Amino acid sequence: AAPCAECGEAALSDRLYALGKLFHRKCFVCAHCRAEIGSRRFVEHDGVAYLEGCYHKLFGSTAPPEMQAAVKAEIQRWAIMVPLSLQKMGRSDLTRFKQQHAELLPQVQRVLREHGVRALESFLFDSKAVSRPCLFLTLSWPETLSLENTLPELLQSDRTCNEWNQLIAGAHDSAASKGQSWWASMSPAQN
Repeated sequence: AAPCAECGEAALSDRLYALGKLFHRKCFVCAHCRAEIGSRRFVEHDGVAYLEGCYHKLFGSTAPPEMQAAVKAEIQRWAIMVPLSLQKMGRSDLTRFKQQHAELLPQVQRVLREHGVRALESFLFDSKAVSRPCLFLTLSWPETLSLENTLPELLQSDRTCNEWNQLIAGAHDSAASKGQSWWASMSPAQN
């Protein structure tokens, strides 16, 4: 049987097909409140499902005016290259970093999405062909928001975002970034 898009286990029974993917019924949940959607009405926004009420509260007609503007705004893609220090962490710590990053990222994506970020993607370049591993992040951000000012605030606004920020800051090779914070290298991404 095909795997569930959320948990990865075989979806043998009590399953549904939504957003072009197969889910266990219990795994198909609202991206905001995490309630099981089941047969209730939902809205797809940026590739994820929201219960109709949650969507309207966050992005729709009952959302704050600045969020409504962000949803309708032109989107800019930004890239951040974060050099990671093998002096601060060895190869085994790099494995632990990958694991913690993968665990925290979905919650960070949810929080940022609820503040107007359309997408946050990451890729860890860890090849023996390079002298230092790097974490590459791309964000799709409404042009109505100032990324340079808003991102640091958002990273402090939520416990998981703060934990993710500290994880990256702890692994960041600040010498390679000339003493700047890990997000200081952000620049418009090439399409």
